[in-house]
Amino acid sequence: MLACILGCFFLNSFSQTTNYAINNDGTGFVQTSTIINELNGLAEATVQIWIKPVEWVKGAQLYNQSNLIMELGENRSLIVKAGTSSVTCTPEIALNTWSQLTMVYDNGTVKLYVNNELKETTGTLPAILPDAVHTCYIGKNFKGQIDEIRVWKKALEQKDFFWNNTLNKFNPNYDTLVSYWKCDQEQCENLVDYQFAHHGIINNLQRVVVEDNAVMRYRIVTGYTNLMRFTDRGNINRDMFLMTNDLILLSAKVQQDGSLFPEYPDNSAVPVNVSYLDEFEGHKGVMDFHGIGSKMVAEDGRAPFDPTERFGCGTPNVATVSGWIYIDKWVEGAGIFSNYQDEDNCMIIKLGQETNKEIVVDFCGTIATLKNQVEVGKWHYLSVCFKPSEGEITGRRFNPIFISVDYVIHDKISSKTVELSGKDMTIKVVPVFANSTITLGDNLDGKLDEVMVWGSDRSGSAKNDAENGYQWNIGSWNNIFLNAYWKGDDPENIGKDSQSYIGMIEFIRNYYAGHRGMKIRMGIIYPDGEKWKWGVLNKEEYLDNMINDAKKLLTYCDGLDVDLEWMYSSSDWTIYNHVVKRLIDEVMAGHRDTKTFSCSLHKVSYGGFDKAMINDVDFFTFQLYGPNKETYYWEYYPEAYNWFINYGFPKD
Repeated sequence: MLACILGCFFLNSFSQTTNYAINNDGTGFVQTSTIINELNGLAEATVQIWIKPVEWVKGAQLYNQSNLIMELGENRSLIVKAGTSSVTCTPEIALNTWSQLTMVYDNGTVKLYVNNELKETTGTLPAILPDAVHTCYIGKNFKGQIDEIRVWKKALEQKDFFWNNTLNKFNPNYDTLVSYWKCDQEQCENLVDYQFAHHGIINNLQRVVVEDNAVMRYRIVTGYTNLMRFTDRGNINRDMFLMTNDLILLSAKVQQDGSLFPEYPDNSAVPVNVSYLDEFEGHKGVMDFHGIGSKMVAEDGRAPFDPTERFGCGTPNVATVSGWIYIDKWVEGAGIFSNYQDEDNCMIIKLGQETNKEIVVDFCGTIATLKNQVEVGKWHYLSVCFKPSEGEITGRRFNPIFISVDYVIHDKISSKTVELSGKDMTIKVVPVFANSTITLGDNLDGKLDEVMVWGSDRSGSAKNDAENGYQWNIGSWNNIFLNAYWKGDDPENIGKDSQSYIGMIEFIRNYYAGHRGMKIRMGIIYPDGEKWKWGVLNKEEYLDNMINDAKKLLTYCDGLDVDLEWMYSSSDWTIYNHVVKRLIDEVMAGHRDTKTFSCSLHKVSYGGFDKAMINDVDFFTFQLYGPNKETYYWEYYPEAYNWFINYGFPKD
């Protein structure tokens, strides 16, 4: 039975938005699978439970662990027992109404709280609890509903009750929580203890949805982030994400032509004559290219770039392409990596002449050649760093291309192992290759693994990148400059770009594996304040671009959030309302049952929203700050809430 309960928990645990309780007609009960010994010999304990009695049954046991019992007494009284002693309280608990009980035991003294209010008690218990001899019963002979049961090995202070909220691992007393039965695992036939200590076996009880407890409501908890922040902020870890069930990624940047740039564009490549290998020579998840005709192609290649730029793909000062390569057969001219717009705008890494085992790099017409550093039939870690600067290929200090093989850096000046040829260089930054095509492994007879493109210098990080790969959400500013990442680990999508917005959404979803009810929305923002109103989304052809891109983004997320800011005049609101109306009519149409649409407003700019569209928006978020730096006090927030409600925004 215990294994069955555990299996159900792992499959179905979630921070849900639907609250469940267990319902008893008086004939059922929960019996724990093990004895709760954690309270044996203790001088402190706390038991918490929500109840909704439909009939007051004397002797009904809310909680019975033989050494500590809470039961119903005569005349609507509550009785707490330990050994031969008892404490009585008459708290005036109403029938057919939810009430939360917190019983605090401290060296024989019992305090009983109902809905966080202390009630008068008579009697005392032993200074130390006796040992439990039986398994625990919950709800035996009780008629009504029970929810949110907790047992602590500590006498909690009132400030730590969390009586009208659920618990998580950030609770200050979590290490003293013995058992926690939320009653929410409706797909499990038994009662899960979220502490994995004392699961309960359900006997003749039913789970029911709680719709009448206004004090203990499960809510949508929204969190904001963007993909660049997700990439570099390690203190916002998985546990933090799990405290939300609604996530807005502020990463759909409106461009100056109205199009949407999703912060990290998708460079997923379509494989042609490329196979997935689960394992090869110590590498797991490998891209296997089969010679002439093999390749992986990303038609709209956008890498490298500088992600810190406000608009589009910024031009980085330096770029790096790196990854593992295993050559089965030397094919002269076979490509390893290529981003090609034309011969003056390209980054190409390929195999040269077999005689000298050449690695050839073409950077916008400047050619670098490295000889006799790679072998057939062996894994090598190859990293090429592009450092553009104006100069002649014969110049003594001209050194724009660094080629690292197995963590040894080769260049023209220091190692003198790189030969330069081709054109002199006139560029000072790495170009943004507009409308270019990224190709991996063109005609390659061999394997690639963990291929990365960076908008930064990784020449000194080759060993770390090779041995550790790339790690998201660990707290590293340098990580934001990874532009594309072909891991080759997905047999269903071998050319997947894991560093794209699509790949990162999938990564975040995996944080919630086994959880249900979580949604991710893309937030539509303008990177330059309120200028979207002037010369951008006030132009219909530019708005057309946004609508078309929003349709594409919607296929990869659970909805959209409009976070365009600072509407002050009627003309501002006319533009904003038109944008929202087109999104509702053209993008969200046909998806209202499966996707979420929201608008994010401010206290300083909310009063011009078209009231006729309020019912077409799933919900509104209100940002109570800015645009000026001010200090706000508590009264500001309920005041703002009342303003919103009085305007016509719904309470729920």
